[in-house]
Amino acid sequence: MEAVIIIIIIGIIGFLVYQSLPSTKFEKAKSLMSSEKINEAINILNTIFEKHPEAPLKLAECKLKQGLIAKSKKEDEAKACFSEILKIKDRLPDKVDKKKFEIIEAKAFFEISQINYNLSISENSIDKKISKLTDNIRFITSATKTGVENDFNLLKTKHEYELGQTHFFLGIKSEKSGKLVEAIRNYANSANSVKVSSNSKIFNDAKTRLAICKLKNDEIIDSSFIENVKATNIQYQRDFFFRYAKKQLHLKEYSEAESIISTYLNFNSPAIDKLKEILKTKKIKDAIKRVKEINYNLDQLYEKSFPVEDTRTLYDSLDNTIVFVKEVIPDLAVKIVQLKPSLFNRLLSHYISIEKYADAINLIQKFPSFWECPEMLKDIGICCFGFVTQGNLNEKNYRIIISNWLTAVYSDNVILKSLDSTTWDDNYTFTLIDSKGSNFYQHEDIPDNVNFNETTETNISIGSTQQELIEQFEMILHSKTSDTSFAKEVYDFYISEKTAIEKIVSIINIDLLFASPTFARNYGINELIIKALDEDFVKYSDEESLDAGIPYLKSQSDTYVREYSSAKDVITQIVSGIENEKLSSIEAVISDRKKLLVQKYKSINDTLEDLAFNAFAIKIERNEDNGNLIPLMEICIQFSNQNQKLKYQYSNFVASYCISKVNKKKIDHFQALLLMKKAYLFSTDNPRICNNLITLINFNLMDVLNDRTNNSSEIYRVLDEIYPTRSKVFKQSSGELAESRESILTELRKSGADISLLVNDLPQIYIPFSSGKSLTTEGIKMKKVLKYLKNMSEGSGVNSGPSSPHDALMQHLGLSY
Repeated sequence: MEAVIIIIIIGIIGFLVYQSLPSTKFEKAKSLMSSEKINEAINILNTIFEKHPEAPLKLAECKLKQGLIAKSKKEDEAKACFSEILKIKDRLPDKVDKKKFEIIEAKAFFEISQINYNLSISENSIDKKISKLTDNIRFITSATKTGVENDFNLLKTKHEYELGQTHFFLGIKSEKSGKLVEAIRNYANSANSVKVSSNSKIFNDAKTRLAICKLKNDEIIDSSFIENVKATNIQYQRDFFFRYAKKQLHLKEYSEAESIISTYLNFNSPAIDKLKEILKTKKIKDAIKRVKEINYNLDQLYEKSFPVEDTRTLYDSLDNTIVFVKEVIPDLAVKIVQLKPSLFNRLLSHYISIEKYADAINLIQKFPSFWECPEMLKDIGICCFGFVTQGNLNEKNYRIIISNWLTAVYSDNVILKSLDSTTWDDNYTFTLIDSKGSNFYQHEDIPDNVNFNETTETNISIGSTQQELIEQFEMILHSKTSDTSFAKEVYDFYISEKTAIEKIVSIINIDLLFASPTFARNYGINELIIKALDEDFVKYSDEESLDAGIPYLKSQSDTYVREYSSAKDVITQIVSGIENEKLSSIEAVISDRKKLLVQKYKSINDTLEDLAFNAFAIKIERNEDNGNLIPLMEICIQFSNQNQKLKYQYSNFVASYCISKVNKKKIDHFQALLLMKKAYLFSTDNPRICNNLITLINFNLMDVLNDRTNNSSEIYRVLDEIYPTRSKVFKQSSGELAESRESILTELRKSGADISLLVNDLPQIYIPFSSGKSLTTEGIKMKKVLKYLKNMSEGSGVNSGPSSPHDALMQHLGLSY
């Protein structure tokens, strides 16, 4: 009995000890939390706060849950619960997982921030509202945010939006009361509040009203506000731009004021009309002032006391003056325009007389469409000739100088105009029959002393004169360019420009300025030349017209010349890829579309194979063992629809390459066979290719027979591909294979081997009995090699098998070999 009592007492004590364990209490608290008995759970967790590592976390969770329950009813109680979580952090034991606690702490911070926000926006006092929102933003900034970063960002944006709206409201209130400095401050605070949150409407509205207040306060503002103003409502825009235009007028920034009015205030309004009237009055005054200055300068000019540089300054200023005056006093602008030719001629005559050719050239080039005037074209030719004579060519100017001169000297109109304006007191006439700058009978209207008759002593050749000028210019170019590399650069450019202009002269038969390519591109007349060449191609289908237009290309608009040039570029890139051994460069231009483009133009299509062939020939001559050429050749053969020469070249190159590499043991027999198969398929009737291929077939089969290769199945596959393609030349050359087979069988027979099963591949009717034997693995291999030697040598003329049933039986019995 006593023992039973002792056991019961021990059990009760054990149970009480178990109940008092921290882990037991922790589980009890968790159970109470699940049953929504939060207060009881909190009491238990407080007793084991220091004893169980997860108790502080669960306590914080309980407080969070308690706060969330109270939040919908009493925000003050909820805030107190959330605040207790923050206090728990100060007494956390070291063994608690701080990272896990941070997650609960961040949620508490967020809930407190949310409650503070709700209290802030419900404030009736604007000042208190701003203060509370500002304080809460500081609170949010310092809060732990682990796990709820996005929630905090959204809440902060709400604060900034409320602050922006509130400050903007204060700004409107201050502005209406005339307190402009205060309004400016409030609008600035509004813009700054929403700047981070990117609330563009409030930001732009605030910046616009701020700028308007500054203008009202007679302050100077810069144009940086305009982008904000353009993004706000139309009323704010009109208010700002009207005041801004008035301010610019006050500052005498008339151009800026005019730009603002024409761009942003283009609607009917008496106030705006008044601004426009002010601007017009100012323009008239300025126009009259400028005209007076011009008149004064002209007086000085006619008295010959006006320096040439001042004349140049006056001339250069006329264009701007004409534009300015034309708007307000059109008739006066017309008179100013009439001054330009006399000033131009004075300057040009002066520069030429003192041999300042660079200044003269610049003057002419700035004259609108100067190339349409034969006199100016002649003058620029004279100046360019003199410029070169002085030895002034350099890398920056030689292109424009040469192109200008060539255009002038190849223009028949330059000489025709001179002849027409010259008084003659003799019987000389001039012929265009061999002129440089026209197609025969191109000119419809020519001077009376010009014709197309043969040259005589009194009928002088215009072409001879042009040719003499060209020869003189070329001589000067050579003598005045001492640096060898630069001289070559200049000469190459000169020849390319001259060749191009001569081509279009020989093709185009309409009255057109035959400009050099650089001249045409520089002054925008290249499209006229390209159009003429396109029309010539459409009319005569002569691709030389398209080729002549290539140097004149500049833009990418669709023309036959551009299409032809694109096709030619394909060939150029292919040849360049061959020369540089860049397969990727060729692959980049190989496509069905470009192949059709090349085939469209016969003159290009016909040159592709020859250009590629010649490029490969040069590479092969330099290095006949260059294996990099093989894939380049294959892709060119594939692209070119005229490729017989390329196939022949490829086959011979591959044949030589294989022999060389096999002899040098750089590639094995199988690798050589793969290459030779491709070469053969491109040139099946080439005896050299056939002989080399047959030799490699023999080598590979012997390698199979003697276990010198791991590619037996691949070798048989290649032979199966070759078999149906055997040409007559191949068959006639394949005796080597038949002889090899015969040699093997002869050696076997001499050694006393039973070869009946090796050659028994004939129909059963020729074999009246069975030997009862079977082949070993080696025998099977030998039989297969012999079979392929026989098949590949069919038609060789060498006896490689039985010719009759009797012969077949004799062969089967081993009696005739």
